Order: sequence, then C-alpha cells, then structure tokens
Amino acid sequence: MHALSFYVGRIELLKKEKVVKKYDAYHLLTINDSSKTKIPLNQLNNINFDGIRFLIGIDSAVIENGAMSGDLDPMNGHFWSWQSGYIHFKLEGEFLDKPITYHIGGASGPTNTLQTVILPVTSINQHVTIAVTLDPIIAWLKKTNDCEIMSPSLVAVEFSTLFHQLFQATNR
Repeated sequence: MHALSFYVGRIELLKKEKVVKKYDAYHLLTINDSSKTKIPLNQLNNINFDGIRFLIGIDSAVIENGAMSGDLDPMNGHFWSWQSGYIHFKLEGEFLDKPITYHIGGASGPTNTLQTVILPVTSINQHVTIAVTLDPIIAWLKKTNDCEIMSPSLVAVEFSTLFHQLFQATNR
C-alpha cells in the first residue's frame, strides 16, 4: 500500500442510539502520515457515550457549497471536479504484483458512495481508538480481480459498502 486516505465527517457520539454530542467538521485522514491519523474531539468532559457514528465521504450539501479550505482544499488531492465532487476514499498500492488504484467517490443519485458507519464503543478516560483493517478490501480484490476504480460508478458504490467493515473501535 502506497497511499490510504479518506474523509471522516459529521461525527456523533451516541448513548443508547441517541446523539449526545455532534461534530460537523470533515477530516481527511491519511494513514501514511502519522500527523493526520487522529481527530481530537473537544468538550468530552462528563459525556457518557456507548457508540459513535460518522460518515465516510463528503455529503452532497457540502459539495454544493463548493470546494473549501483546510481538509476540504482541492490541493489535498481528493477533489475531482465541481460536477463529480470529492474522492471519499483513496487507496493506491499493489496486490499480488498488480497495481491497484481506488479513488472512490460520487455524491449524488445512483453513484452516491457516501456511507454512514456506526460502532459500539467503550470509552476509557474519554479516549477511543478506531482501527482500520484492509481485510474486506483484500477479499474484494480476490473475488473481483478489479484493480482500478477511478470515477463515480455503480462499481464504486458496491465497493463503498465495504466501508462498514473497515472500522472497529478499540480501547487503547
């Protein structure tokens, strides 16, 4: 794997499936850069929560407002065009000596790849770690032998359904 990055946004802390704290910002996480693998959540004191819900990708309302700054800046390499929007999830590397390039995105209609992930958590001292596993992607590669997805499509939508399986909350 040469590059793995994705957008996480609209984080919500849950207690018995009800929102107890909400964060509307979007964050571009880059696994290959340790300075871009954490999202500090402020004002967690005395918040009791047992779940976390977040988006993988950028929702269409943000895209309709146009490209922005910070993590949403087009210079970060995750923006296709005004029409196609943002790349929600990017994976580049090799699998079984073949190059793989997945730029998964699409924000509207049948090519919408935005996914909501919900995880049960046990917070220890208000600290939760979300681990990322690539096992579902490896299984996808073995099954489909599809090494490239580079634009909004129904195949990208099918791939995006893997997002739910990539994340797991751990206590560290």
